Amino acid sequence: MAARASASGVISFSLVSVPVKLYTAATSESVSFRMITPEGNPIRQKYVDPVSETEYAFKACSKGYEHTKGEYVLFTPEELKSLEAGDKGSIQIKNFVPAESVDLVSVEKSYYVKPDKGGDKGFKLLSMVMVETGKVAVGQWTNRGKEQLILIRPYKSGLILHTMFYKNEVRDYDDNCANLSFSDAEKAMAIKLIEQFSLPAFDPGEYRDQFSDRVLEAVQQKLDGNEVTVTATAAAPSLDLFAALQASLDATNTPKNDAPKSKGKGKKKK
Repeated sequence: MAARASASGVISFSLVSVPVKLYTAATSESVSFRMITPEGNPIRQKYVDPVSETEYAFKACSKGYEHTKGEYVLFTPEELKSLEAGDKGSIQIKNFVPAESVDLVSVEKSYYVKPDKGGDKGFKLLSMVMVETGKVAVGQWTNRGKEQLILIRPYKSGLILHTMFYKNEVRDYDDNCANLSFSDAEKAMAIKLIEQFSLPAFDPGEYRDQFSDRVLEAVQQKLDGNEVTVTATAAAPSLDLFAALQASLDATNTPKNDAPKSKGKGKKKK
């Protein structure tokens, strides 16, 4: 079954317009739980006034912006609608920047971009030129009434779109590490340990969500009428850096038997 498009739009820059469709690139597959009553029924969400304890229907409630603690400015649905951006589905490219200048901490979600009817030539040209120039596109996508910061980059034979956090949404990184010095032996051991765990390239298929695996296994155990078996947790890591490095190296070194096995017939020794 073909993937279903999440949204459609038009990528535009200067006088160029490319109709495209967006497909969700990745979704969370983590396990989830619901709150259950003692009678075995799932809890239903209610809208209750915390002061009067009166229950209200969702449609009876308004939306408000808290401008000061406990004080709200109320908006009607019509007022909120008037604040939304007009060009629905517009993907406006503002600039092209070097790919290495983008900090990945700003990436929020990813969407595969594929050409819509009539957009094949412009789509392929945009992808090819960005590959040759080493540039990525930065712009805004009008989605659900809001202008979302986005980045478009070449991906395989096409394009991928990343929604991005705005600068004010990303917290500053505070480096609280003290200035420390390390011995040559510590650096050499750390480098050796990294080399032993290094692979030619990143392969996401090598990793699994082990928590989800444990939960699903426990679910099956309960369905089969068995008790849930709990795996013992790993021991706490050592705070002695040198000892921890040495122990890690020792754990990765498997004993080797280099002595060749004799194939000839020999006398048995008692």
